[in-house]
Order: sequence, then structure tokens, then C-alpha cells
Amino acid sequence: MMKAILIDSYNKEVRELELEDVSDERTLNQMYELIKCRCVDATAGIFDYIFQRPELGEDTLWFDDEGRLKAGEDEDGLLTGFQLPLCKPIAGNGLILGCDCEGASTSHNFTPEDIAELKDAIEWARVEPL
Repeated sequence: MMKAILIDSYNKEVRELELEDVSDERTLNQMYELIKCRCVDATAGIFDYIFQRPELGEDTLWFDDEGRLKAGEDEDGLLTGFQLPLCKPIAGNGLILGCDCEGASTSHNFTPEDIAELKDAIEWARVEPL
């Protein structure tokens, strides 16, 4: 089992969960399901930068690589998403996992206090498509 944090922009919640299987292919398929996409992208080191916490530097934010290429979801033509401090808005959901020295995904390094701080820091956003 591998612990992850889901940033669910559609339900406006952040929650910890466990991925069932940690093989590379199964992890990727679970990412697609949770993020609700068919292609993922990632940014590493973002949480060390945002929260000034070196122990979070190995955690990676995964998100929909094609999120802003989708058609708008509402009458204003905007997409559901979220924004972290000092970052541009991200369309769709996000998933936080750790990373080992070989680049494989691992459980995240957030403490319960870090998760609470993350919840306070996230702004739910309406994102303009490209």
C-alpha cells in the first residue's frame, strides 16, 4: 500500500488515501482514475518551495497534463480546479505522492499537520482553458 493525498477540486476537498498496488503500471492507472484524466504530468519539489519544508521536497504533485485543453464546464466557459500559493491554477484534480532516489513513486511525506496546512493553503479556482 502507498499513501497518497488527493486534491479533489470537484468536491472541494483534500483527503489522504491508499493506492492498492504499487507496481508502476497499476500506480499510473490509479492516477488516471483519481485525477480523472488520460495523461498525467508532475511537478517535484513544489511543497518544499511553498511551505519551506525540506522534508517535503521529495513529494510530487501529479495533475492532468491536458486539463486546460478541455472545453469549459460551465456557462462562463471555465474549468474546475485549484491553486496553491505562489503557483498558477491547475485544472482538475491533483494527487500527491512521494518519490524515491530512482524516481519511483512512494508514500507521501506529509504529517497530519502538513495536510491541515495544505487544506488551508489551497484555493478552489475556476480555470480558463487555453
